[in-house]
Amino acid sequence: MKEILRKASAISAAAALREETGFFVKEDMERIYQEVRVVGLPL
Repeated sequence: MKEILRKASAISAAAALREETGFFVKEDMERIYQEVRVVGLPL
């Protein structure tokens, strides 16, 4: 579950960097993914 949340957060953040909606750059997502931390879940 934590990995799913990490990836979803990274994809969303990468998509927010784009002017067009519904698209993201894989390299942006991978860079952001390394920084995402999920805390507070008992998983």
